[in-house]
Amino acid sequence: MASIPTLLIPKALKKGGTIAFISPSERLNEHFPTPLSRAVSFFQSLGYPVKVIYTPLPTVPSSPTTSLHLTKTSHIVQEIHAAFLDPQVTCIISTVGGTTINEILRIIDYGIVRSNPKIFVGYSDNTHLIYAFYTQAGLRSFTGPCALTEFAEFPAPDPFTVSHFFQVLRGDDPVTGTTTAGITGQRIPRSTSFAGWDLPFFLASGKEDTEEVREAVPTPPVVWLRPGTASGPIMGGTLRKLVSLSGTPYLPPKMHTGAIFFFEISQGEDQSAMPLYRVRSDIVDLINTGLFDDIVGLVVGRTSLYDEKMNKKLKEIIVELVEGGGWQWPVLFGVDIGHTSPMLTVPFGVRTRLDSVKDEFCFLEEGVV
Repeated sequence: MASIPTLLIPKALKKGGTIAFISPSERLNEHFPTPLSRAVSFFQSLGYPVKVIYTPLPTVPSSPTTSLHLTKTSHIVQEIHAAFLDPQVTCIISTVGGTTINEILRIIDYGIVRSNPKIFVGYSDNTHLIYAFYTQAGLRSFTGPCALTEFAEFPAPDPFTVSHFFQVLRGDDPVTGTTTAGITGQRIPRSTSFAGWDLPFFLASGKEDTEEVREAVPTPPVVWLRPGTASGPIMGGTLRKLVSLSGTPYLPPKMHTGAIFFFEISQGEDQSAMPLYRVRSDIVDLINTGLFDDIVGLVVGRTSLYDEKMNKKLKEIIVELVEGGGWQWPVLFGVDIGHTSPMLTVPFGVRTRLDSVKDEFCFLEEGVV
């Protein structure tokens, strides 16, 4: 296995620390100015200055000998570097996911990341950065909410999402004033209601300033598909992105040895539910890398776009593949991770415990220092 740098744990988020928004994948800032301003205002109202590090992509090559593609990818990487190099910035949040972060991984200066360790939060396509920062710079990042898909919701971000975000990153909830002793040993919370995946302003063509509110429904219960107990560092991300990382330096062989692995399912290419045949194929692709031979437990995120029938089939697929491979580790299904609302914040590599007897899924250490 390729050597992974010594782990760097970012400092906790402190009130007054500047938060940076970056857009390493989809560049939607200009398309959704009203929602973006809501996200900025949300953090500012809590005492966090916000820097939106974003300028439109170039439309011509930077030089006669440079391709337009390299000009654009270099532009995005420069924004990432700027966020890490800024001494005022303590936390970096991606605005949204997408499909193109894999194009920039080879030109990021991971020395800059390692020399300036900071909180980085995102999900979906940001799975690429979370793994790359970990394997190339040794930096722990966080699978969690993005600026334009969680913190921009009208009239306010979901309280469950906000509460867990701050509990993981600073040990309390500044919105409600709730103080905890941190996340160590605490059972990870479970939502009681959830909303449809797509935010109204994404769906309302030409009406990005809509004030429509999503309707919430009761959350299906979390289910143990296989019993057991396990502990180990938690690693994972969006299923499609994990497959694309396989076989690259950013997900080297055996890096999941002894880990509790999690995956969650994004929407399909047309923004509808990901077809189950594709999900099955992606899981098998990971199995064929040997990853499932190395892990000690599995956590599957809740699928906001699946109805009861599709979720039932997905459970059957997972059980069939796990039992068919002869693995005996526990499997927990339906957790608030990834493409779902509300959403947990998961520190990459934090020691974690699964216990079906006690019905526990908990972190065994803090994600920040």
